[in-house]
Amino acid sequence: MIFILELFHALTYAAAQALTPDKSKQKLRMDWIKAQSNAAGWVARVIAALKPHRDRSEAVAVCIRTYEANADRMRYDLYRKLRLLIGFGVVESACKQIVGSRFNWAGCHWPKACTNALLAVKCCLKNNRWTDFFDWRACSAAAA
Repeated sequence: MIFILELFHALTYAAAQALTPDKSKQKLRMDWIKAQSNAAGWVARVIAALKPHRDRSEAVAVCIRTYEANADRMRYDLYRKLRLLIGFGVVESACKQIVGSRFNWAGCHWPKACTNALLAVKCCLKNNRWTDFFDWRACSAAAA
């Protein structure tokens, strides 16, 4: 299993926010950091660029610690080559379409147990994964 730190969350820790109070320069630094994410070893380069500034603010130190702790989850160049998603946009859109289309009707109130079961069925329908659904139901029924 591959764990990926979603790119937007990685960039929110970008020291551009901590290093540069000036919004126009902040955008330039964020663009630089985002551009780096296409190259192998970008986390190490960004950390190296930040380390001289770590005493400047706690935000920079937090950014460095976050990048160091998650470097193995931030290999975006590899993830792109493997055609993996590095952003949550697709997931958020799917949630809006699947959940919203069924459960956000005016005046509808669903018990949690019903909601979970209906979501499981709807996701299996959308993804054509009925065998997975029936295997899951058989395991959960046996455990109960």
